[in-house]
Amino acid sequence: MKKSSVLLMLAVVLTVFALVNCTQPVPVPNPPAAPAGLAVTPGLGLVKLAWNAVVGVAFEVKVEWLGASGSRAETNLGEKVSPFNFNPVTYGLQYGTYDWWVRARQNTLYSGWVKGTQFEVLEPVVPPDPETVLTL
Repeated sequence: MKKSSVLLMLAVVLTVFALVNCTQPVPVPNPPAAPAGLAVTPGLGLVKLAWNAVVGVAFEVKVEWLGASGSRAETNLGEKVSPFNFNPVTYGLQYGTYDWWVRARQNTLYSGWVKGTQFEVLEPVVPPDPETVLTL
């Protein structure tokens, strides 16, 4: 083999060796931890949904209405801040029984959905206006 061929092969091997040893593996980011501390507080015509908030993490909420006939309707409410007052009418939904879930998002990574305690939102009863009540 000629001296120039040996030198060329040695240069290629050294270059490949240097490139392989100089590249660092790119760390794979971990998804955020799943939300914890889910709680429901009933209110008049709404419920307060809460979870342990984490700085730098967004939280997405979805609910599923449970109809008396066994029907179900799931609605993603989008990103919410804890605590969040859920009024079904605001989202075009009905009063009734709901399941709910929360998941964490950090950049483009998501945790798994965590299911909260089932709750019921009762339609508020508006007392009659005393001025319009007839007395006999």
